[in-house]
Amino acid sequence: MNDTVIVLFVYKRINHTRKVLTALRDNDNSSNFDLIVFSDAAKLERDKLAVSNVRELCRNFGGFKSSTLICRDKNLGLSESVLSGIDEVFNVYNKVIVLEDDLVPSDYFLEFMSQALEMFENDTRVGSISGYQYPIENKFEKPFFLRGADCWGWATWRDRWINFERSGELLLSRLDSSPDRELFDYNGAYPYKKMLFDRVKGKNDSWAILWHAHNWLESKLILYPNHSLIDNIGNDNSGENSGLGSLFDIELHQHMITLSPALNVVESIEGRKSLELFFRKNRKELKNFWAMLRSNQQFTKYWKALKRLMPDWMVLLMQRIVFKKSASN
Repeated sequence: MNDTVIVLFVYKRINHTRKVLTALRDNDNSSNFDLIVFSDAAKLERDKLAVSNVRELCRNFGGFKSSTLICRDKNLGLSESVLSGIDEVFNVYNKVIVLEDDLVPSDYFLEFMSQALEMFENDTRVGSISGYQYPIENKFEKPFFLRGADCWGWATWRDRWINFERSGELLLSRLDSSPDRELFDYNGAYPYKKMLFDRVKGKNDSWAILWHAHNWLESKLILYPNHSLIDNIGNDNSGENSGLGSLFDIELHQHMITLSPALNVVESIEGRKSLELFFRKNRKELKNFWAMLRSNQQFTKYWKALKRLMPDWMVLLMQRIVFKKSASN
């Protein structure tokens, strides 16, 4: 069985995909990695040309040890694409580094992920590795652990993935029985439980909330870099950052982050407090922003159209803190 592979999930955004592939190739050790690209099929007739163009780009993009393009013949959606794609990859590889077509990596992303995958391979307290770091106010001198998982440029091992509980109903039941369940939502600062509940009810199709809930309930830790090695460029509209997406903007770290073998494998209390503070602060800012928009009589008219331009996590958050209803409305 092979060791580590990079997996990239793409759809129809050729400019985003080109930026991700170029940034990956700019990593000094990119030629040491196999790359597998999963291309979902077009959902609508009008998207077929865009999907085809993305596939042509990926098919001809070099710079890796090997490159494989897997084209789906029917539209799976992101959730099924990710779950089934990683399942397939782990039939061959032991470790996986996962990106989507809007997650631009730093030049030092692969080095950090490789270090962490090697260092914690046999430490099953660690469930995954993150390349993204939130723009928290507290600046940490070294990487740190939090309980749970994340999905913006991440990595894991085969033995962690094969134990992944994907039943939302079971996860929600276990969460309700957990004595420290309030910590799952960062003490009410972020609606993770609502996201899981909506997943069970079919109101969202998030694979990431299942992965996060599973790891959190199993007390698995995710390692975060102290500076972000991932820039999410997906919170845009026609190539321009939206006011909402900018809350998660970071300055991409273009320096090596070296892991110390002495790094303490426990959840960082300061890290948890910093992320909770970030969620709380931005919850207020987001609520004020949307209150301003809702004061415009035309806002309700355009809400459904606006939702289609927003990432799922943002729709869920807005529904929870502003509209106080499900994202299906």
